[in-house]
Amino acid sequence: CKEYILNQLDNTKYPNDATQKVSLQLFPFRILLKLLVDEHERGLSKEFVKEQLPYIKSADDLILYLKDRDLNKIAKHKEYDKFYTWVLNSLVNIEILKLEDGHFFIVDEMYEYVKRLYGTLSYETFFFHETTLLCQLDNKTAHERYKRDARLIVEAKKRDGYSCMVDSQHRTFLSKGYNYVEGHHVVPMFQQKNYLFSLDDVDNIISLCPTCHREIHSGDDREEILQKVYANNKSFMKSNGITLEELYKMYYCA
Repeated sequence: CKEYILNQLDNTKYPNDATQKVSLQLFPFRILLKLLVDEHERGLSKEFVKEQLPYIKSADDLILYLKDRDLNKIAKHKEYDKFYTWVLNSLVNIEILKLEDGHFFIVDEMYEYVKRLYGTLSYETFFFHETTLLCQLDNKTAHERYKRDARLIVEAKKRDGYSCMVDSQHRTFLSKGYNYVEGHHVVPMFQQKNYLFSLDDVDNIISLCPTCHREIHSGDDREEILQKVYANNKSFMKSNGITLEELYKMYYCA
């Protein structure tokens, strides 16, 4: 249950429906948990969490804090204290975090899981701009978070006969003697934290022409392509309990 809660918090971003007036554009829980991993021995002080953490707006602020431990060097912005008074206390109450001697720590039983999620990530991936799509940002983060086996992409392309699985008539150009296609993970790798089985599986990879590959990530109406992709990978999807409706949500970040 605690892992599920963390997985949901992982996707929380500012601004959102509850914080529309907040000018920050970041993933607050990724920042909090990454800092708690990096500061595992000393923890984060109540002073820092209350007076500075809610106002951080760039990776440079985080780097500055880790370098100098000088709270006054981080400029304050419009006050928003609910992150401390409600969120942090709630995480302590459900025993994801603990408060000892005025410092917050990750509870021992959750530390390895949190470290696996955030230990290899860079702070730069926790901030975004209005033109940045959440799905694209999460895929960027996933590249750091989960290793992929390039050989599986090659295997999938051979299996598919170097044809686009949305429409085999989609011809591109020859690359190393074959029609050029790209490997695509049907269930996106940024969803790995929600599953115990590996998503880097050849049965979760499909060959797409570059146009279909771009459309499945960025097109306004992706349902038709997703229906075809789901049908091609129905065995993998059904054996792992993934419905077409769930796949829609993953691609629209709903």
